[in-house]
Amino acid sequence: MENELILAAAAGDIESIRELGPNAGQAELNRALARAAAMNHFVAADTLIEFGGDPAGTYSETYGPVLFVACEFNNPEGIAFLLKAGADATVKAGGLSALDHLFRSPIRSELKYQCISLLVKAGTPLEDTAITAIHRSNLKLLRNHLDANPDLKQETFPELNYGHFPLNGAGLIHLAIDCMETDIILDLIHQGVDLDMPAALNAEGLPVWPTSLKSLGGQSPLYHAFGRHYPMLELLLERGADVTVTAPFLRGDEELELSPLDFFLAIDAVEGNMEKEITLVLEHQNERNA
Repeated sequence: MENELILAAAAGDIESIRELGPNAGQAELNRALARAAAMNHFVAADTLIEFGGDPAGTYSETYGPVLFVACEFNNPEGIAFLLKAGADATVKAGGLSALDHLFRSPIRSELKYQCISLLVKAGTPLEDTAITAIHRSNLKLLRNHLDANPDLKQETFPELNYGHFPLNGAGLIHLAIDCMETDIILDLIHQGVDLDMPAALNAEGLPVWPTSLKSLGGQSPLYHAFGRHYPMLELLLERGADVTVTAPFLRGDEELELSPLDFFLAIDAVEGNMEKEITLVLEHQNERNA
């Protein structure tokens, strides 16, 4: 449970910060500063710095620096504030950099590109790869990589251990779906990338939120196209993605072969919010069977 100072910082409550700040410890001040900056409460953030909050400090030992929170929020203003106040963009924690937290964020925002630019200018190293080209929404750069190495179109990447649906073992088209990069998806399809390309099989990890299902890999891009990614589902189905494909999952100790419809129904059983996805897949399934 968050303490009062952190809640006050998240709300931009200057009066409460001035009351609580003088008695707060370093860890508490840093966490509050991270929250204030990530939510654009910059007067509150300055006040916390006055009381000893450290922009270059640690949010927590397991999470990493204060800066990582603004990165996870995809907030360029928060990142710029902390960098100007002394945050170090080159620091890693747990093997992850500020850019890693930006890429792994569940938030999908066009502001991500501004965040990348700020961090790179501040010294965060950015590898020039097909993966980073997608994160940067840079179609020209991606094409350069594919021209130089056409095999990338069918390659899978075990290191992508993040995403709306875990991307471990996924291909570039799966990543583009997760990043909601429509132009890149269409270009990959035009270049012959398989719409139904299965991700590589991988050892099961955490359950695919919000279900109890653990993915064993093998999923087509359709499995990534739900919730806020619904426009990607429409795009894939319009282009002819196969709704009858299946992928292996674990439920407890039982291995199951689930279609995208089965998977969406499993999500709906938990949250009851998948009507659009289920209806659209059923429509395409019925058309296929007609």
